[in-house]
Amino acid sequence: MAAQQMKSEIAGLQNRLASARKVLDRAQRAGMEVSSPIYQLSEGRDRLILARVQIHRFTPAILQKTTAEGESVAAACEQSGWQALAELAYRRKGLAVSAVILLCMIGLLLLKIRQLKT
Repeated sequence: MAAQQMKSEIAGLQNRLASARKVLDRAQRAGMEVSSPIYQLSEGRDRLILARVQIHRFTPAILQKTTAEGESVAAACEQSGWQALAELAYRRKGLAVSAVILLCMIGLLLLKIRQLKT
């Protein structure tokens, strides 16, 4: 029973770290600055390695503490990734609005130029 619990905790930490890494990679490919959370994610991987080592002690309480620390790091990194993606969406909307305004201004200038030629 304890072995199954320890296995599920380690698998859960692996999945959480992988999920955080995917979000951070997506934000990084989009050009957002996420180097700090990616660096912090290495601490979560260190916790995963430590948890794998602690399996040999066969003490579920110690393993649970280590995986909880790793999951909190992974959660913080994943949250940073989602914030970066939200900022990217905000920037894209701002770019679209400014592009529409500039196109309207160019159109009005062209109309004014035609009006002045006649």
